[in-house]
Amino acid sequence: MTRLIPAMLCVLSLLFLLTGCALFEYLDGSPPDTIKRIRMSKDEVWNRMEALEADKAALKKEIDRTRAQNRTISDRYRSQVQRLQVSNETLKQRIEKFERDMRQQASGRGMASLSPQAKSYAGMQRVKIKVLSGTGKLIAALDCAKQLKQQGYRIDRIDLAPRADFSRDMVFFASDSQDEGRRLAAILGSNTVVKPLSWQSIFDIIIVAGRK
Repeated sequence: MTRLIPAMLCVLSLLFLLTGCALFEYLDGSPPDTIKRIRMSKDEVWNRMEALEADKAALKKEIDRTRAQNRTISDRYRSQVQRLQVSNETLKQRIEKFERDMRQQASGRGMASLSPQAKSYAGMQRVKIKVLSGTGKLIAALDCAKQLKQQGYRIDRIDLAPRADFSRDMVFFASDSQDEGRRLAAILGSNTVVKPLSWQSIFDIIIVAGRK
């Protein structure tokens, strides 16, 4: 009997080691299903935390990418604005020079540079002419006005036409300026279309510079 006691103690110790954890779990009186749900809840919370961390990292990466794109767009926009400012300044200088030339011409200075054909046109300085760009770009009207100015005509206004799809130059003349309108059309080229003005205007002749 004395020999059996140590053997029984060893068996009881082994059983205690194997079932010790489970034994402590039941000390608070919680049933097995509750303990299982608690374990699953902990796992779910952990998995959710890991998913949130992953979402946070992905969101940060997307924010960094968006910021980089915004910087690129901002730099590109700034560069375009600078180019437009330079272009507008150049265009402004050309218009101012053109207006100075017209004022000089109107005051009688610069008449020596006119061609003999232009000098022979009676009353050309009294004709009110407006030149419009029919291409959507003011440079077309500026070039056309420059060509007419070299022939001795005074240009009273330069602007954009309501449409930008004119494929040819057009000359519209008032009823008392038909001859002058046809002379201008001859200067601009054989493809120029000549028509009478069908609306009221303070100008004697309106020219639309097309794409030619």
